[in-house]
Amino acid sequence: MRKIDETASAVNKSAKADRVQRLAAQLLADRQRPERADTSNFNRCFLCQRSFVYRPATGDDSGRFCCPDHRQQYDDGKRAVTYSRRQQFQMRQGKVGFWITCRCGRTFESKGWAHCSVECQRQAHLQAEAASIRAEVNMEAPTKRRCQKAGCTRSIPNWRRGRRTPRNAKFCDLHSGTRKKGTHG
Repeated sequence: MRKIDETASAVNKSAKADRVQRLAAQLLADRQRPERADTSNFNRCFLCQRSFVYRPATGDDSGRFCCPDHRQQYDDGKRAVTYSRRQQFQMRQGKVGFWITCRCGRTFESKGWAHCSVECQRQAHLQAEAASIRAEVNMEAPTKRRCQKAGCTRSIPNWRRGRRTPRNAKFCDLHSGTRKKGTHG
């Protein structure tokens, strides 16, 4: 038992020595690395909003811009786009995620999911497979009739309630009045 303890302690000592040598080498490498210029949020370019190292104004140049090109563009009338990160998203925030519209048209609160259900995800996967097969054989996808309601981009389904949709149908399920009451979509 004592012999096992001695070999274990020897292994631990060599591991510690390796760590110390690696740490020393890393510290020496850090010493040789050139100093980085300090940037702060107070020195932001008036045009691109990036932080930069302050340089005092010389002649016609101004110390408010990160480069002379940006000063020239600012003088020509270009201004920075000022918007917050919150304005980038057009999604409504829910209790646990964001409300999004699934490919099937159903609106649901998503925690990062792209589809409202497993069935919808399967259908999207099948459609993607079919599209890749059609691309391999150089075949175009069949065109579907579009809803004629102004602003609607949905397509008219081929089947409704187990029956083929008539050829003279002009509206999708959402606008035709054929949807059952109480269904979401």
